[in-house]
Amino acid sequence: MYLYGQIKNRGILNSIKTKIEGAQQILEKQKEKGKTPAINKLSAAAHEIQGQTGKQLDEDGLKIIQGFINSLIAQIKDKTF
Repeated sequence: MYLYGQIKNRGILNSIKTKIEGAQQILEKQKEKGKTPAINKLSAAAHEIQGQTGKQLDEDGLKIIQGFINSLIAQIKDKTF
């Protein structure tokens, strides 16, 4: 996405990636107890990209990343440990 110009700032991309990886680490360590903190971390990423839409992120990029984050959240909610 960075290569296609949908994300104009690599720092935004790195921040989103870090939040997603952080959510994964929480789940790996805390299992069931980590569901809510992991979802909160992903929600923070979703809020961050919404705030960057039209600035450092175009509408298509927002839709793609938001869809990905929403999918991850749904998977976490459905997951049993």
